Amino acid sequence: MEQLHYANEVRQIKDVLIGTAEVTEGELKLAIQIIEQAMTEAFKPEQYHDTVKDKIREEIQKKLDGQEISTAPEQAPQTQIIDLMEALKASVAKSKAAAVTADEAEAKPARRKAGGRR
Repeated sequence: MEQLHYANEVRQIKDVLIGTAEVTEGELKLAIQIIEQAMTEAFKPEQYHDTVKDKIREEIQKKLDGQEISTAPEQAPQTQIIDLMEALKASVAKSKAAAVTADEAEAKPARRKAGGRR
């Protein structure tokens, strides 16, 4: 899932062709849950930098400086077929479990103080 695009990658909405699709209630709930988990109040764009373009510029500069440029042979990617909906549900469940554990950890000191010694 991509969450950020650089300015030169963004198109005007009028240039985007949008078709119609059927969305189930479960898919919609899961999508909303994922979006809510990814949301943050503080966005700091200065944190993000296009490292791919930087690497390309470095290689161009090496070539301009007369250095030889070579690329490593690419390995064929190994294909693994997964059920995307199941993977998303597992990810959401894992995030929920982590949040519950954090809430319980915060609640334990409060219980000890309220209940006195045991």
